[in-house]
Amino acid sequence: MLEIVMVDSVSPYITQTDDTGKEPEREAIKDLRQAQEALERETAVSQRVKASQLEEVNLGTREEAKPVHIAKEMTPKKRTAMITLLKEFWYIFAWSYEFK
Repeated sequence: MLEIVMVDSVSPYITQTDDTGKEPEREAIKDLRQAQEALERETAVSQRVKASQLEEVNLGTREEAKPVHIAKEMTPKKRTAMITLLKEFWYIFAWSYEFK
């Protein structure tokens, strides 16, 4: 069903409603806005991690360092497990801009 709605005295807004009376375009825009807001909240939370809360761990050698950062606030057991996992899969990380 097509419907013409006057936004103001000179700007008509043509909309299409489905069988439920909802406007699919407006619903899609609403969903996109909610997704964007959720992403912004998630980004804000992840940015709260400060450098002081991180610990540098070298996955390489003294001669060829491969530093990564992990959270300081881990239990010793989780810290050990994390470092073991990172060392096992060290090759996944990009250590330089060179392609080998």
